[in-house]
Amino acid sequence: MIGVKDRVPTRTMLFRAQIEETPMQEQERCSWEQAATAMPFLAAGQKMAIAAARLNAQALKSVMWYQIEVLGFMQHRFEQNLKLLDDLIESGEYNDAFDVCSVFVENAACEFNSEAGRMATIGSRLAVETASRVRKEADTRIEDIMAARIAA
Repeated sequence: MIGVKDRVPTRTMLFRAQIEETPMQEQERCSWEQAATAMPFLAAGQKMAIAAARLNAQALKSVMWYQIEVLGFMQHRFEQNLKLLDDLIESGEYNDAFDVCSVFVENAACEFNSEAGRMATIGSRLAVETASRVRKEADTRIEDIMAARIAA
């Protein structure tokens, strides 16, 4: 029977041994703050990455608002479609069916127009929010650049 000491070393065991044999020296360790002071563009890059993430979150928020609005509208339209079908089933004569369909089309046209207006309102509101966020991020970046130039 092969004992633990007699076992052939695996790649994992060799890798662990290499790591244990070469510890990092204290002077080789560098924190983020030390790197940022030595190379100021790293701090600016981090801030730009955070700003980009915020802009992506704003875009996702916009998409979600549009989806909420569209889904609510589509739910209402599907309910109206079901009501149309029920009215058509209950109508006994051709004239009644024609009246039901014409009222349905008239209401649908009005509702689609009002929904288009709501979508335009949401779009303009989200555009204003995004523009103000971008302006705020740009102002922050300009202040950081000015502070770095003054400090240098």
